[in-house]
Amino acid sequence: MGTSWWKSVVLCNYSGVKPDWFWVRDKVKSVCGQLVMKITQEGEAFLCFEDDCAREKVLSLPPLHSWEGTYSFRSWGPMDGILPNHLWKSDVSVTFYGIPLHFRSRQVVEALSKKCGSVFTIDESSINICRGSASVIMKDCLWS
Repeated sequence: MGTSWWKSVVLCNYSGVKPDWFWVRDKVKSVCGQLVMKITQEGEAFLCFEDDCAREKVLSLPPLHSWEGTYSFRSWGPMDGILPNHLWKSDVSVTFYGIPLHFRSRQVVEALSKKCGSVFTIDESSINICRGSASVIMKDCLWS
């Protein structure tokens, strides 16, 4: 779903002190022609080209070097942008909402937590007859 236009995308990774994405854009543009460049929150850029020839040309280039660091290019893949492997297993904060008045107790929160997993820590301060929610930390949740 939605992957067809991504086939013309090249990702650019940076290693160094502070990336100068305008410099990279200008260098790539001078060799490959028109492109659209977007910077991701994760600190890499994706470059969109009008045709496959320009894409192949940038992929054939050696890494770009500047005073501050190195820029390398690679093809986009459907696994780009996902969580890194070390984050696939982590603690997760869960809040149960809409707990009826007569069920606002530790025993009920524990029973709800057991439906989600076997290892958890209950936030005791979140259990209160005046609150319709309670929070727990589920331990070592696997995201796959």
